[in-house]
Amino acid sequence: MPAETTILTPRTSPADRWGYALTAVGTFFSFYVGFVETAINDVELTANAVGFLLTFVCGPWLLLAFLQHFLRRPIGVIVASALWLILELLSYYSVFIAPKSSTAALAYAVKPLLQLFILLPLALLVAHPVDRKRPVRT
Repeated sequence: MPAETTILTPRTSPADRWGYALTAVGTFFSFYVGFVETAINDVELTANAVGFLLTFVCGPWLLLAFLQHFLRRPIGVIVASALWLILELLSYYSVFIAPKSSTAALAYAVKPLLQLFILLPLALLVAHPVDRKRPVRT
């Protein structure tokens, strides 16, 4: 008899694995930026700073992982994860490796808005025609 599928059962298609992998890499990288880089630069983290980091730096990635679990077609999440990871790496480079000005860190204030309100809808719209041609998973 096949095992019963529940809402907590992980999906194991190759596309799902790619989506989970990209989302995990982005989540771990954002945790690294939020907590390790601040510790390296001797920034004292208050409770408000930790809340800000979890909400605005790591929050979009956690939301994307949650969204992937409930979407029936993961291609949009894969595209969004790839775009977000590129943005994450560019932001990291422009803030920590080669900052051009003292306001370079403002990229981390704008990044969550760009991820959630521009890149995520764009990725879902771009992936929609591809998703329509693939069979729906159950």
